Amino acid sequence: MALYLYNITDMRKVFIEREYELPPIWANAVMRFGKNSAPNTDISTPSNALFYSDPSARVLLLSAKQPGDSAAMHWMFVHESFFRPTTHDDRRAVPWTYWSQFCLIRELHSPLVIGNPQVVGSRVIYLEKDGTRSGSGNERTRLKIIDFAPYAEVPPPSTKAWTLLGKYSSIKPGEYQRDFSPSTTNGLAVGGICVTEDNIILVLVRKFLTSHGFQW
Repeated sequence: MALYLYNITDMRKVFIEREYELPPIWANAVMRFGKNSAPNTDISTPSNALFYSDPSARVLLLSAKQPGDSAAMHWMFVHESFFRPTTHDDRRAVPWTYWSQFCLIRELHSPLVIGNPQVVGSRVIYLEKDGTRSGSGNERTRLKIIDFAPYAEVPPPSTKAWTLLGKYSSIKPGEYQRDFSPSTTNGLAVGGICVTEDNIILVLVRKFLTSHGFQW
């Protein structure tokens, strides 16, 4: 199982530039790329944008979840610039033992993560249940941010949550969280988020308690 780097400069002559071996334990996993919504250049992004970041510091996110496993999920992070073509034929196949040294992998409890993570430049934003309910019966959630901003001074990440910290990785994770106040959500549950370089959009959900349970 591998990731393939394709050359699509000419759609009539598409070919594989390189092949990156994936961890053997992900052989049957369901995988998903996190789409990076930040612009590739800083020309169109104002310097005061909420998530303004250096285009050269973009991260790539690949999530892997084992089928039938309701708890285990892993997110792999690597600097986007790592994936480059090579002129050496003997380097086209990249073993996991080599390029894992440039990666970070975080383990998550998938039932607590709501929706898909949002990737903006060098930041990953996602929604997580905090395990409690409000007085109206809504599950409380919080906003979680993993910030790979370059040159940032961040404390060492937890080795319990981060199962792989590649010794040659150029990105360092800083983790933060924010709780939603009732004045922000008007007492409604936050059921999803959308993020751009300028905004965080909250998707609020209203639930009604009936004799048959919750209705949306």
